[in-house]
Amino acid sequence: MTRRRTSRQLAPRLLLALALSLGRAPLAHAQAAPVNPAQFQVYPNHFAWDGDLLRANFSFKDVLDPAVRQKLSNGPESVIAMRAFVFREGETAPVRLVVQECRVAYDLWNEVYNVQVSDAAGATKAYRVVNMNGVERLCTVMQNLPVAPRSALKAGVPHFLAVVVDVNPVSPAVRAQIQQWMQQQAQGADVGMGASLFSGVAALFFRNVGASDRTLEFRTAPVVP
Repeated sequence: MTRRRTSRQLAPRLLLALALSLGRAPLAHAQAAPVNPAQFQVYPNHFAWDGDLLRANFSFKDVLDPAVRQKLSNGPESVIAMRAFVFREGETAPVRLVVQECRVAYDLWNEVYNVQVSDAAGATKAYRVVNMNGVERLCTVMQNLPVAPRSALKAGVPHFLAVVVDVNPVSPAVRAQIQQWMQQQAQGADVGMGASLFSGVAALFFRNVGASDRTLEFRTAPVVP
């Protein structure tokens, strides 16, 4: 015979469930808190001027941890999305953004990696490489990355790059904004901090825990124009 639970018996269970749900709420809110890019770990980098265009060199091979490497070698396409935000030292809003996207799919039949790189200039190129070293070189090493024209920077003020790298971003908003930004780059648009599109993409700088298979955040040393 099944015993009926009285309201007195159920009350502690309901209170416990309510307490647990309330206890999780502050944590969920904390996950959406903004990060401070100035406090990111500093990665080795080099800035150089190409006329009036600032270019940067840096790498983030460590985004390819063993789990990511295993996934890249299993066949289905993966995406490595890099967003490099230009900040002025002491300010909390970015003034510029550079995006690059790398798509990697392993061809199990031919035992090669098919890599498609959409670079910061909006151009898309396809490559075939035989090992993970080739994937690293194409997807995680930024050489002569165009950062910003001199006119977009404030003379005499230190600027730095805050870089966010996502492997397989799952957020529809992140994917949509990256694709929209890539389209603007392909059309040669020079979208600065005053544009609504810039504001939308810049908002994605806020941490979204669990938004990708792996997220890496770091900054460069400053450069003074």
